[in-house]
Amino acid sequence: MKSNNPAEIIKPYRLKIGDTIGVIAPADPVRDVCPDETIERGYAYLRKKGFEVLEGESVKKSTSYHTAGSIEERVNDIHAFLRNDDVKCIIAFWGGFNSNQILDSLDYELIRAQRKIFIGYSDVTALTTAITTKTGLVTFSGPGVISFAKPQPFEYTWSFFDKICINPSDEIEVISSTEYADDLYFLREDDDHRILKRNDGIKVFKDGSAEGVIMAGNLQTLLLLNDTDYFPSVKDKILFIEEDETSTPAHIDRFFCHNEATRLVG
Repeated sequence: MKSNNPAEIIKPYRLKIGDTIGVIAPADPVRDVCPDETIERGYAYLRKKGFEVLEGESVKKSTSYHTAGSIEERVNDIHAFLRNDDVKCIIAFWGGFNSNQILDSLDYELIRAQRKIFIGYSDVTALTTAITTKTGLVTFSGPGVISFAKPQPFEYTWSFFDKICINPSDEIEVISSTEYADDLYFLREDDDHRILKRNDGIKVFKDGSAEGVIMAGNLQTLLLLNDTDYFPSVKDKILFIEEDETSTPAHIDRFFCHNEATRLVG
């Protein structure tokens, strides 16, 4: 298994009220899939919080119905936002598939020099992990714009976005949300609200303590990077993984130990 470790950890500049947030679509199409009113609701939420929003051209694109524009179009968005002094945070609208296609075309020296916030989840793990591995820049596994575009966005989500990106501190206690929603609200006629459920909190299967650098992201997407220059060293890392709700313990076991030659963890 090939893995890499950057020589220096670099923190991005924090986000300030009035800054511009650049929205990209490095994976799935957005405008051809998501209703315009939903997209605009997400932008309105960010503007209400005090930020300007700049939509990347990739958000408007669709290629072969499964990627948001060509590799060149998706890369151009990222490079344009990096060169735009007003843009301080680059956030993916949502996840999907195939953001790993753009990794070979990115200007990692530009990314390192600009030190901007990159944030996304799911398939965007490929982008954020590659950036950290190649440049040492700390990136974030966190909400996409769609997280703020849903009816009744959770203030819990925004509170941690604030604690990490806007008003960071040396110590942050991660607590569970008291509620969550997994309803398919967009399939209901009364799609203007979520059906909330009580969250029982974190399940602890084995007590203990650990100290190390956090490595976070979607597990299957991380495995796409295996044996490439974009796969990070996992030694002494604390691993936070995201997986699809359909994955079973058997699936997770296979992802970690699918064969001896490409074992993710020892």
